[in-house]
Amino acid sequence: MLDLSKEIITVECDCGRSHSATFQDTINGRIINCSCGANIQLKDDGSVKKGVNEINKAFKDLENAFKKIGR
Repeated sequence: MLDLSKEIITVECDCGRSHSATFQDTINGRIINCSCGANIQLKDDGSVKKGVNEINKAFKDLENAFKKIGR
């Protein structure tokens, strides 16, 4: 099953460097330290967590539907 919280996103610093993070990192409020000295605080106002949970549930429901068809 697909777990959207493990999907990798790209976060850019003001200096232009790109950093990789996951949706789970955003949910957890991870701080990314850029080599330019900046700290990038990932924030979630609740929408990322809600979206990840809803999409994961939809995929789980779809998987269960396919299992029922296969019987």
